[in-house]
Amino acid sequence: MPPPAFLLGWAYHGAGDDRQAISAWRRSAYLDPTFVPAHLALVDLFNRLSQPALALQAVRAGLAVLPDSPELAERLTRLERR
Repeated sequence: MPPPAFLLGWAYHGAGDDRQAISAWRRSAYLDPTFVPAHLALVDLFNRLSQPALALQAVRAGLAVLPDSPELAERLTRLERR
């Protein structure tokens, strides 16, 4: 089951409040660093907001905890190609 902070992030994002969505997803990643979808949500939103440095920071934070995550490794590869 997804952490409540993760679901709250999607609610904020759906309402157009990306600043609050980022805060919620960061909280979710902090509370459960092994929850890959929280890291992915941050990476993807930072990309959409044209914040590549923050996207890289988010993917690297996820990989620090989950170095074998194929999803995070794939996002890192995509970011490094840019």
